[in-house]
Amino acid sequence: MQRSDYRPKGKEEGLTEAVSRKQRGHSRRRKKSRTADRRSKRILELGSGYGLAGLVIAASTDALEVVISDGNPQVVDCILRFDIQHNINANSGAFGDTKVKPMTLHWNQNEVSNISNTFDIIVASDCTFFKEFHEGLARIVKSSPKYSGASEAIFFSPKRGNSLDKFLEEIKRIGMHFRTIESSVIRSL
Repeated sequence: MQRSDYRPKGKEEGLTEAVSRKQRGHSRRRKKSRTADRRSKRILELGSGYGLAGLVIAASTDALEVVISDGNPQVVDCILRFDIQHNINANSGAFGDTKVKPMTLHWNQNEVSNISNTFDIIVASDCTFFKEFHEGLARIVKSSPKYSGASEAIFFSPKRGNSLDKFLEEIKRIGMHFRTIESSVIRSL
């Protein structure tokens, strides 16, 4: 069943036009607001899976570089080496000057000097549910941001039991600060 089968046509057409106008305006504002500072950001996506978040970030920002990483052997062998590289190549025109690359990154590896003090922004989605990886994940988050300038790690994480709370305890234990913002999903139709 298509959406138009159960949504009033007038509303759907109005919604489409409003979104189009908003997107056109956003595009104009975005072009005007580009600065050298924004273009110099290096972004690391942790636990990328198929790398969708990293690809969207690369296509929708003026980042200098987006590194899409995962350490799960099944993901690395199958997805990072083939699918993500294929998606990077197929969408390279959408990235502008942003350099995009995949990377194998095991959170529990002892040596992470190749990424230490490198990134301005770290992004992770749904990565805190395996409690046995909390220490390694927290260490990666602490060691990856640049020393100079402001940097941040942004985690999108559902509440599954107490795994998010346990991860935040680990973050606090190693001397990092955090704030949580809770959001509820708005369901419509």
